[in-house]
Amino acid sequence: MPLAIGDKIREVEGVNAVAAVQTLINSQGGGLEIIYGIEPDRFKAVSGDFIWHDGGLFSNSNDVVVDDLYAKARHVRVGDMVDLLNQKFKVSGIVEHGKGARIFMSLKAAADLTGSANRASLFFVKLNDPDKVNAVIEHMGQVFPGYAARPLREYASLMMSTSMPALDAFIQTVVFIAVCIGVLVIFLSMYTTITERTREIGILRALGASKPFIIGLIFQEAGIVCLVGILLGIGA
Repeated sequence: MPLAIGDKIREVEGVNAVAAVQTLINSQGGGLEIIYGIEPDRFKAVSGDFIWHDGGLFSNSNDVVVDDLYAKARHVRVGDMVDLLNQKFKVSGIVEHGKGARIFMSLKAAADLTGSANRASLFFVKLNDPDKVNAVIEHMGQVFPGYAARPLREYASLMMSTSMPALDAFIQTVVFIAVCIGVLVIFLSMYTTITERTREIGILRALGASKPFIIGLIFQEAGIVCLVGILLGIGA
């Protein structure tokens, strides 16, 4: 959406503040993180000031602010370099989570990355009277017929995994494949163990050991190996 729409939204009766946001998705590092490109003063006017844990706001296009959950998960501190969208950025500050994204950068930096200058992915709007949100949304639908306006609560619910049935199916498929691979690996390990011990099994049979006894020994060994693996996995 053109940034100029933000100026028109400010003219709507009942609107207190408007903040343009460029949204990006970072998939580097084995996860998905939402990145907001923002204009700090206008974003603060809509959502309130950041609660700072360390550092401060970005001062140039190579700086980013991360929330405390991202910093803890990635083990980063102020001054560290992070890889985002195939580029390196310097962490200028760490803030409390709960602002809609894990990472924040300037709107200009986000526009440079996406190649969409003077445009925004969405606008956050703060009203003078929150009780009139439905009336203002209805009015905005008439003023801006080509765009959708939603309450923040509804927007947040759309971002939940429960609103993405395809994601649940994907996770279930991945889990099923992982279980199948695990079963095959265990079967191959046990088969290899038995074939390598043919001589020992023959000796036990010659000494009078029954088939159930030998099978019991094999299952006992497998159980001990599984138990040790579970304990090591939980400890890791």
